[in-house]
Amino acid sequence: MAADSNKQTSLHCLYYWAKQTPDKVYLTQPFPDGTTEDITWKQAADQVSRMSAHLATLGLPERSNAVSYTHLTLPTSDLV
Repeated sequence: MAADSNKQTSLHCLYYWAKQTPDKVYLTQPFPDGTTEDITWKQAADQVSRMSAHLATLGLPERSNAVSYTHLTLPTSDLV
């Protein structure tokens, strides 16, 4: 069965919504002390980009259990 080249990944969807609604709340993170932190779509996309860049510097072997999407070309410059 051939892969669907039009299928968007979760990462594509994250960057789409970060571009369309950057300041809208993506999720609310609760903490044990009862406080919460709202994370916007733009902040979530930034965190994902930074973690991916960090993982890429670790020199992990191919097919490691750590996931990195640095091989994808995404419009991150459009988010700023």
